[in-house]
Amino acid sequence: MIYEIRTYNAVKGRAAAMRNRFLAHVAKTCFPRHGIDLVAVFTPQDVSDERLVYVTRFPSEQARAAAWQSFSADADWAEVKKTSEAEGPLLESQEICILTSAMAGLVLS
Repeated sequence: MIYEIRTYNAVKGRAAAMRNRFLAHVAKTCFPRHGIDLVAVFTPQDVSDERLVYVTRFPSEQARAAAWQSFSADADWAEVKKTSEAEGPLLESQEICILTSAMAGLVLS
């Protein structure tokens, strides 16, 4: 299993719009359509922190690469992105961390 942690840093003052787009469109519609299994979504307790962090999982690296390629070619996503960024970009930067289980099969008791 491959896990991915993505941290999105919003353009200053655009965090609410970025989070809304992610939750209303990306997580609910786009991810399921492209085989992206959303495990968890986090927002900082400090409302002035303009980040969104989420975890996804995939059965393999090949599945992960194919899912993101399919997502980035999605015409509906392109339209949502274009519409939501009519007043400028929402995302300033992103960090991606890809993880695999180092102890597959380990049972903790």
